Amino acid sequence: MKGFKGFIALAVLALATQAQAQGWPTRTITLVVPYPPGGSSDLAGRLMADRIATATGQTVIVENKAGAGGVLGSVSVTTAAPDGYTLLLGNNATHVITPLMSKTPRYDGLKDFTPIAKLADTDQYIGVNAELPVKTVQELVALAKTQPGKLNFGTAGLGSFGQFSGELLKLQAGIDIFHVPYRGSAAALTDLTAGRIQIMFDPVVVTQKDGGNIRVLASSGTQRSKSTPDVPTMQESGLPNYVMLGWFGLFGPPNLPKEISEKLSKIIVDAAADQKLQDTLTKAGLTASPADAAAFTKTIEADQKLYRDIKTRANIPDTE
Repeated sequence: MKGFKGFIALAVLALATQAQAQGWPTRTITLVVPYPPGGSSDLAGRLMADRIATATGQTVIVENKAGAGGVLGSVSVTTAAPDGYTLLLGNNATHVITPLMSKTPRYDGLKDFTPIAKLADTDQYIGVNAELPVKTVQELVALAKTQPGKLNFGTAGLGSFGQFSGELLKLQAGIDIFHVPYRGSAAALTDLTAGRIQIMFDPVVVTQKDGGNIRVLASSGTQRSKSTPDVPTMQESGLPNYVMLGWFGLFGPPNLPKEISEKLSKIIVDAAADQKLQDTLTKAGLTASPADAAAFTKTIEADQKLYRDIKTRANIPDTE
């Protein structure tokens, strides 16, 4: 009898959840951005919030919940009610790199969330001090092979997107360049400009390519970015298997009802097809790259495999 009553209770709960999902949304939605205001993640989050608000007729509040490199805000969503009223802006750092770099990760980038849709991609860039006698990636590779261990590459920090990008170049080109992790991109950029390091992997190098003491050699996507059409890709530069893309997407708590996830996914995918939004992304160095939940999940799975392989082969230590 108890088992029957339990079954009935679960059935009633399931019906109530389904009814709630079909009527969603009926009140204010919160979209958590796990970073401070400003920057690419904040922009992507606010663009998505604006489109969700327009499509649903409900207010969408962007809550910047920064801390621990995106962990604080991300963790808060893993325990939120799966009712569609708490969402998360996630990227390849929060959902791939951060869990991978921790001995005791506080969440799994896939299992502890509901991937909803991907909005945009961002390229990685490789820049060198202009006094380094190279103008192409192939020339850099050739120079590095004559000076193993002598050239330094700077990044925003240990376990950063930049470090994984540099380690992938080392693995694919068979070169030995030394990683110098900084506390953020700004300090690394200063030392690159001054010539204290010779190479840097970070999108910020693009800001100095016209008039700065930096030469941008390549981008990391499968095609040239619309924001930097004059910069060749790594594939064009002689590394046919080199692809390293950052991305920005929308997540919900685990067990988000399919009805809600599908509604949100369509909103984001449709938004990415809008020319005005695409132009806004391009100005920020991003590329609209819509993907529904299934395709987005495959992207995350592929990145988890790629980064894990780089970490193992390059012997990158955990950050905590």
